[in-house]
Amino acid sequence: MLQGPFGAPFFKYKGLHCACAALCDGYDMNICTIASGSSGNCAVVTSGGAAMLVDAGVSCRRITGGLKQLNLTLADLSAIWITHSHIDHIRALKVISVRQPRPIYATYDTARALAAQIPEAAAHLVCFEPGERLCVGPFTVCAYPTPHDVSGSVCYRVEADGHALAIATDIGCVSRSVYAAAAGADTVVVESNHDVDMLKNGPYPPALKARILSANGHLANPDCGNFCAALAQEGTRRFILAHLSRENNTPAAAYDTVRRALRESGADGCELAVAPPDALCGPWEV
Repeated sequence: MLQGPFGAPFFKYKGLHCACAALCDGYDMNICTIASGSSGNCAVVTSGGAAMLVDAGVSCRRITGGLKQLNLTLADLSAIWITHSHIDHIRALKVISVRQPRPIYATYDTARALAAQIPEAAAHLVCFEPGERLCVGPFTVCAYPTPHDVSGSVCYRVEADGHALAIATDIGCVSRSVYAAAAGADTVVVESNHDVDMLKNGPYPPALKARILSANGHLANPDCGNFCAALAQEGTRRFILAHLSRENNTPAAAYDTVRRALRESGADGCELAVAPPDALCGPWEV
């Protein structure tokens, strides 16, 4: 179990507070978000003294700074799991591959894109097909295809120490495979990207609005709320809202919409948090 000076600080994010809970000896798998949003995404999952990243979409400096707060370094990472090849999920891979190479797990389609975009990462790629169950240290990881506008995009289900975590962002809709990835997971990190009215009335050009609103774009707050309400009936008790748009959403709007959906479904007792875009948040016990 990782030990560190976690205490119980609070990160203020536009009116909401996200509690950084102390690691608890009773839970062995934990997740922290280093960044979550359109400008960059990265999360750290730990279990049994092992650690891995899901996405590396901010600078290497920010990632190493976040790891340092958890008493970790790049060398402590057993793997980096990439959801897809958009820059806000892979930004640090070049520097990491040169400075402290780590195995980079990606679907074959994503790996081909990474090898072309970041030649330095090519030698460290570990390719897999969606649906394969891969064991790395204490983690068992399975990828599920996601509806997004890039080939090879996936979400992940991570299991360790009898607990299950799902991370599903960059999803235009809740497909059967996305639902299968998250159903029954103890904790789900899920996209709540935009408020539909804010997006439609905002400054984005029509083509970009259409892309975001499409079934291969990003998930709106109400759809996220319905998804969370359904997952609560499957046993999920903790939701972390992620990948919020700075321009087309607010933490309060996302939180209130999902909380309302949970309450109306009879699942108001579920824990609900919002991952901030620029600060370490967590660890959450899975």
